[in-house]
Amino acid sequence: MRNNLENWCRQAIDLVNEQTEFSVYTKSSEDDLVTSVDRNLELMLHGLILEHNPTHQIVGEEHGLVGEESDHLWIIDPIDGTTNFVKQGKDFGTLIAYYYQRQPVLGALVDICNQDVYIAEINQGLFKNGVKIAGPNPLSLAASLVSFDPAFTPHFKPFKQLRDRSFKMRYIGACSLDSLGVVTGDFGVFVSHQGYVWDYAVPYVFAKVLGLGICRLNGDEFDPFTASDMILCNAEAYPEVRELIYE
Repeated sequence: MRNNLENWCRQAIDLVNEQTEFSVYTKSSEDDLVTSVDRNLELMLHGLILEHNPTHQIVGEEHGLVGEESDHLWIIDPIDGTTNFVKQGKDFGTLIAYYYQRQPVLGALVDICNQDVYIAEINQGLFKNGVKIAGPNPLSLAASLVSFDPAFTPHFKPFKQLRDRSFKMRYIGACSLDSLGVVTGDFGVFVSHQGYVWDYAVPYVFAKVLGLGICRLNGDEFDPFTASDMILCNAEAYPEVRELIYE
């Protein structure tokens, strides 16, 4: 199944890179964007998944729930970071997860612009472009870059302590790539203040495979099917981040 997922991710990269023109629409607000590429890519992934797994169910950001109720669930965010895609033409990704009986099995983080596919598989490890690699080296909070949306600063009480105790703040603006920063060790912490199952299902797989810290902003246990916010951490930085939450 991992090989199929790798191939589907490669086809996703090809589809996006072939799009020289596309339409842009708004959803819930003027700055909540979706494009024809988002919609077409999700439909392509539907077809690829169901061709090999016709009884599986799929949920995606753009087309909702597809298929009959099943123990097998695929979760898709076709273009994560659509605003970056539209306004910058970079810093966006694709997220694909597979869960069995609501438990994580496989997750793919696709860095479209760099054409890199990262896949985490329970009991198998982390793979980059088909080659098994190690997870991030330990990072203390003091040595960590923290990915944090500055617009959310007034709503997160530990922000000042997190800023003061970390090395520096950074933010990409795409859950896929901000999460990938923790996976690769570029970031020690990623704080996401708003998201849905298609944003969080894949980071949760990576956290389980690599032993990363993951919780809600209030410190509660993380459930990708119900969580609306997330902290993803390097394992070494995680205890100190949790202390900040409860101070």
